[in-house]
Amino acid sequence: MFLNNKDFCHLMIDNSQVRRVLWLTNTPALLTEELTGSEVTNESWLAALQKLVNTHSPETRLHITFFSEGGEIRRTVRGATTYLQLPRSGKWRRFLRRVLLIVHTRREIRAVLRVIEEVNPDLIHVFGTESVFGLAALQQKKPAIIQIQGLLTTLLPVYFGGHTLGRVVAKAGIFDLLSGGVLFRYLLAKKAAKREVALLEKASTVLGSTDFDFQFSGEMNPNRRFFHLDDPIREEFLDGGGAGA
Repeated sequence: MFLNNKDFCHLMIDNSQVRRVLWLTNTPALLTEELTGSEVTNESWLAALQKLVNTHSPETRLHITFFSEGGEIRRTVRGATTYLQLPRSGKWRRFLRRVLLIVHTRREIRAVLRVIEEVNPDLIHVFGTESVFGLAALQQKKPAIIQIQGLLTTLLPVYFGGHTLGRVVAKAGIFDLLSGGVLFRYLLAKKAAKREVALLEKASTVLGSTDFDFQFSGEMNPNRRFFHLDDPIREEFLDGGGAGA
């Protein structure tokens, strides 16, 4: 089924059972400027989608969840939107995870499941197949949509642009190797790709923007429902500030 972004918003309006929606994503959308303290000159497409939901589905209560610095779950309310910041490992723990090839931890799974339990959403929207969010979302019984934003599995064969792994590691040098550089990032990507396949094999509802998304998700799970949804156009393009202006 093909949807435009207003159709997507109206689906939530027309379904009286969908009033509380949990977004699991890698970015804080419209809270980015406040969190970073820096002016956002190029709005993300996720922020543009959030504006569309706020405009065309004002009764929907969005809960946007993402990993951020800190030792506990933090909650920020802005209008009808609640932002939940999940604790992320510190610098040294992230280094150890990289060299030990740990793609996610039980602590992260528990944090996501805790948010799902607290929010008690009518619908969970997982942005991306490459993170721990989808794996956690499918461990509970709430309806969940998985949105494809690129596929790690298909990137691995061209990860080094035609060069061999050995050549790239040698070129990067010993310091890069000791600091958990390109070799470890590649091996982590391979593990994350396996997690991605496991996620798409279980996902019952998938959003994508390309024919390839449709084909690949169908190969993983022929019984899944697929909806085509293009990314929203950001305001700077509508205002004449985008490409070609």
